[in-house]
Amino acid sequence: MNPSESPARNRTLEAIFWWLFVTTYSVSIVLLHRQGNLAFGRLSDFLGMPVYLSGSRVAAGVGGILILLVLIRGLIQNRARLKAFLLFLPVMLLFDQTLISVPIERIHYPQYGFLVWIAYMAAGNQYTALLIGFVVGYVDEAFQYWVLYADDRFVYFDWNDIILNLTAAVGVFLFFMPPLEPTRRFSKKQILAAVGAWVVSVGLVTWLWNPDRWLLVDQSDAFWIVTNIDTTYHVIKSYEGLLVLGIFLIVSVGYYFPGRSRRVDFS
Repeated sequence: MNPSESPARNRTLEAIFWWLFVTTYSVSIVLLHRQGNLAFGRLSDFLGMPVYLSGSRVAAGVGGILILLVLIRGLIQNRARLKAFLLFLPVMLLFDQTLISVPIERIHYPQYGFLVWIAYMAAGNQYTALLIGFVVGYVDEAFQYWVLYADDRFVYFDWNDIILNLTAAVGVFLFFMPPLEPTRRFSKKQILAAVGAWVVSVGLVTWLWNPDRWLLVDQSDAFWIVTNIDTTYHVIKSYEGLLVLGIFLIVSVGYYFPGRSRRVDFS
C-alpha cells in the first residue's frame, strides 16, 4: 500500500464510523421511545413524584450552568457569538417555560444536541448536521403519532417536542461548532418577504383545512393547559408549529445555504 493512501483510508474509515453512529443513534431515538417512557415511569414510581420532579428540575439547572461555564470564555472572546447567544437565550427560555409539561421533557436538549454534534462529525458540515437533527426530530414525532401510539386516542402530534428538538439543534449549531459564516445570498427584504408570505399562506391553509381536527385530541381554545402535577404549558397547534418551522427554514436557507462550511479534519 502506498504510504500516502493510509491517511485517506483512515479518514474514510472514521467517517464511516461516525455515519454508523449517527444512524444507530437516530434509529434508537425513534424506536426506543416507548421503552424510555416506561423507564422514566418506573423511576418516578420508585422515587415518588415530588422527588422525581424536583430532581429533574435540579438536573436541568445543573446542566444549564455547566453548559454556560463551557461557553462563557468563547462568548467573551467572540462578540458575534455573544450577540447570537443574547438573541438565542430569551427565545430558548420562552420555549422552555411554555412548552414543557413535566421537567423530564428537558431530556430533549441533550438528546438532540448530541445527535447534531455527532452528525457534524459525520458530515463535516454544520448546516447538514442541523438539518439531520431537524429531520430525525420530525420523523420521531410522526412515528409516535402514526405508528407507535396509533391506537392511543390520548396521544396527539406534539409540535412542542419538535420545537424543543429544534431548539437543542440550533443551540449546538450556534455555540458548539465552528462558525458558519452567512453567505447572505438573499437580502433581508427578500427574507422578510418570504416570511410574510409564509405567515399568510400557512394561516390560510390551516384555516381552510384545519389539520388539528386529526392531529390534536383536545380541541379547546384554552391557551394554557394545567396538568395534574400543577405545571402549566401551552400546546402548539398546527398553525403555530408550521409558522416556527417555516421561519427557521427560510432564515437558515436565506443566510446559510448553500454556504461556505468548515469541514472536520479527521487527520
